Amino acid sequence: MSDDDGEAQLSIPVHGTKQAGTVQLEAVKKDGKWMFNSLLLDVDNTDTDIVIY
Repeated sequence: MSDDDGEAQLSIPVHGTKQAGTVQLEAVKKDGKWMFNSLLLDVDNTDTDIVIY
């Protein structure tokens, strides 16, 4: 793998007044540019995933 290519996965816990969850991001770096593969919110204690991108 060169510095121009790569992969990333990131999880960020979030919460609001009514619910909490985790924002999950997957991205790929190709020829020095990062591109999102997916960005979603996994809502805690449910089977709900909200696709953001």
